[in-house]
Amino acid sequence: MAFMLYKFIRRKIRERNATEALPTTDDSHLVPETAPGQEQHEMRQSSQHGHKSNNHKLLNTEEAARQKEERRRRNIRQLKLMIGLALPNFLASVDVTIVAPAIPLISSHFGHLTGSFNWIVAAYTLTFTTFVPASGQLADIYGRHFALQFEMFWIMIGSVLCAAAQSWGMLLLGRALQGLGAAGIMSLSRIILSDGATLAENARNNSVLSIISGVSYAVGPVIGGYIADGGWRYIFVLPVGVSVLAIVLIFLLMRKELVRGRASAAAGESRRLGYITGLRIIDWPGMITFILGVGLVILAIQWGGTSYAWNSPTIYACFIAGGVLCIVFFVYEYLLGPGRVVARIFPNQVPMIPSTLFRKKDTSLLMIINFSAGISLVSAFYFISYYWQLAEGYSPSQAGVQLLYYTPGLGVGVYSAMFLCNRWPRQTFFPLLWGSIVEGVGLALLTYSISIRNQTMVKVFLAVAGAGTGLRFMPVVLHAAGIWSTRIPSMQSLLSFMLPLGETIGISMMGSVFSNKLSTSLTSLAQRSPNLNIPSGVPSLDILNNLPAAAKNDVQNAAARAVMWSLVSVLPFVGLSILASIVLGNVWIGKSAVEAKDDKPARAEEKGKVMYGLYLPALFSGSIPAHKQDLDVNHGHEQEAGREKNGNVEDGADVAQPERAHVGGRQVWV
Repeated sequence: MAFMLYKFIRRKIRERNATEALPTTDDSHLVPETAPGQEQHEMRQSSQHGHKSNNHKLLNTEEAARQKEERRRRNIRQLKLMIGLALPNFLASVDVTIVAPAIPLISSHFGHLTGSFNWIVAAYTLTFTTFVPASGQLADIYGRHFALQFEMFWIMIGSVLCAAAQSWGMLLLGRALQGLGAAGIMSLSRIILSDGATLAENARNNSVLSIISGVSYAVGPVIGGYIADGGWRYIFVLPVGVSVLAIVLIFLLMRKELVRGRASAAAGESRRLGYITGLRIIDWPGMITFILGVGLVILAIQWGGTSYAWNSPTIYACFIAGGVLCIVFFVYEYLLGPGRVVARIFPNQVPMIPSTLFRKKDTSLLMIINFSAGISLVSAFYFISYYWQLAEGYSPSQAGVQLLYYTPGLGVGVYSAMFLCNRWPRQTFFPLLWGSIVEGVGLALLTYSISIRNQTMVKVFLAVAGAGTGLRFMPVVLHAAGIWSTRIPSMQSLLSFMLPLGETIGISMMGSVFSNKLSTSLTSLAQRSPNLNIPSGVPSLDILNNLPAAAKNDVQNAAARAVMWSLVSVLPFVGLSILASIVLGNVWIGKSAVEAKDDKPARAEEKGKVMYGLYLPALFSGSIPAHKQDLDVNHGHEQEAGREKNGNVEDGADVAQPERAHVGGRQVWV
């Protein structure tokens, strides 16, 4: 991560130095002398055009100076943003996986190794999932800076509660607050870097963020494993210090660089009035129905088979109530669209998830792909960790090291995606398709390797699954930015919601299957061999480690089978993502303009293209040129999107409109 940031900074410095270089060669000695008779004649001719030529040269000089200053300011801004966003993205990613090798230890400490152990993860991902759209709306209404600081504050408070937890409930509350804080960091970071940037610039920026996220996911288990050997509470002390440092950097570097919100107070106005005005814009009915609906569905999956039987009234009630509330949410968001009935009743409210996003099929397909990526991350970092500790008897630090095999695969995937999107063929379809296929094959073979307890195969196919996931990190963001180039913030919030939703559903389903299979197997072993003192459940690691050798081996085999079946339960979702990637459209990444330098000629800007239909049939039929289109932002849809976005705000209302980002001569609604 540090090396990539160094390369990024070095490239920006070289670009700035290149633009500052001005020709200093004096070519006056190459001009031939004029004959005495010609001098006055040429002076009379030149006097007619001299004024116009001087004005032209003056304009050229002023324009060159203006462009030079704009490039310098732009490079400084990009550097500030990358430095300010590095720590929040590191923290949001590492918090997901740093507890993975310590979960058996933490659960054992509180006596919850079976049944409810997965609540350590689910409490985090539950609030992470449900508050992603809400955090996006906070950024839209109150501005990017307020939203970032709000999220970092709750990560810090949640980490303090976890580190000082005296009970299981206090620990879960802290994890829930951590998830609330991390809910919008990843999506907001991409929105900030997309403000006013071209698709080519967006590709470069997201390359750096993808590397930071990928490395953070991968090193989290290693850091957590070694810290857990000294005491699991220190795992939650680390984010406190990182949060404080991130809050300071965001304030010092980014406060004046970020886009203001709709309700931000103008100069001379009361800031309190701006915050109160923003409360009228928040989609309160949508936020409440969304949080309750998604939360109840997740609770039903989480409780099913562990706390309650699947056919119990409690589970049925959660599924039915949650499903009804989700339907109410989507209906309400549709009616809140411009010109519809709810928008006329509540003219100031802005929908959390605009229904217009679903007019293009790739929106739903990208949601499925990101959902699958969330499941893959959970299975790799959590349940493979359970395998190493419960089935192979590794310590938390040893288990964390074994998860490092995911890192080279993830790195290969991220670098391959960078090449495919930034170099050749500069398209998003192929990395999304191949990433889905590689991820699916890797998880399927990983499941088989666990069933036979072949440690070498587990390590190899863990890396293969990581390569597939890494291949899709950046392309899914760029594909969404190309499909909805005028709705980037809303689209990024929607995709950022699907990733933790996949993690939450995945941890709930897999945890339920794991607990049920392990408990059933241990009960069967206890009944067959009563003299071996095999418990019907494993309340702590100490009891497992103190079993006789024969009984311990039987329990480890049972744990391996339980992990295998938990992976089998989510493979259909991975297969669905392969089908979704096959029927995607495509986005072609453009190229930025390059000035002439030394012997290299200048290159004009090449704008990105998009194809909304099915790409594969067009590829095989040779009809791609007929289906390629300009991005919406490049052919006049930009202002239309801005008007539609604000169409449900009354004229003359005391609400500040969202600012446009003025970067590189382009203006984009944000």
